[in-house]
Amino acid sequence: MNKVSFGPVMAATTTASFFAARALELSFPQTISIAWAIVIPLYVVVWQCYVFPFYVSEMRRIPTVAGFPLWGQFFGIISHEYGPIIRYFFPFGAERLSIAEDEALKHMTVRNPYNYPKPVRAKLWMVRILGEGVLLAEGHEHVHQRKALAPGFSIQSIRSLTPIFWEKSLLLARCWRKEMRADSVSTKSFETLDWLNRTTLDIIGKAGFGYDVNSLENPDAPLREAYRLCFSFDIVSRILIGLQAFSPVFNHLPSKVNRDIMQSRSIILGKATDIIEEKQ
Repeated sequence: MNKVSFGPVMAATTTASFFAARALELSFPQTISIAWAIVIPLYVVVWQCYVFPFYVSEMRRIPTVAGFPLWGQFFGIISHEYGPIIRYFFPFGAERLSIAEDEALKHMTVRNPYNYPKPVRAKLWMVRILGEGVLLAEGHEHVHQRKALAPGFSIQSIRSLTPIFWEKSLLLARCWRKEMRADSVSTKSFETLDWLNRTTLDIIGKAGFGYDVNSLENPDAPLREAYRLCFSFDIVSRILIGLQAFSPVFNHLPSKVNRDIMQSRSIILGKATDIIEEKQ
């Protein structure tokens, strides 16, 4: 049985509020405010976090991480072992299935990948940044894009890109040695995640598009800064992004994360357009 989605529930509530306001001669804004104040908590807490996951969901008989779905159980999975196939919840009762069994993963990702689409809510916010490319496309659209990209991932094509991998890897080593010389030390600890992100961006830019981002030597490069802003979230931004997965209305709030994403999209699309025009 499919879960009753939030949109139709709110549409039905709004319609019922309109007719109730007319029948009872009440103010429509007041009536709908009261109705929403009742329906939204009931939908989230009672239906989505209790009735559906425990009594309706098709996955209700799968071993489930202990705890109430309202506040989620994601971090509980990291610190405990519950077996290779378990059910858990993101906040607000978002149901998830964790698969850590070889044959099951092969069945899902190799033999029948199109039977297991990406979570809709995760896709909703990722598509704002990454677009409907091969990473997020599903079904026939994914097949079409994958076929178009296939020649670029042939053995010959990948081998021809090896010098670029070496070039950027050696440049990373030189950047580290340069920082060590600047500090007059022979050993030093580096925050490798940021450095490797920049290396990856430089490799993808040059190997995939013939464009040198040069973020290793210039960490403030516009394209690098655009991607950094897209994935640099504080706690408030994380909450807002979570809400955006439930309703696109939150995409239009005048918040910092929305401004950063729109600014980054503009920079990324502008640079992509420039690269395409140069190649034509």
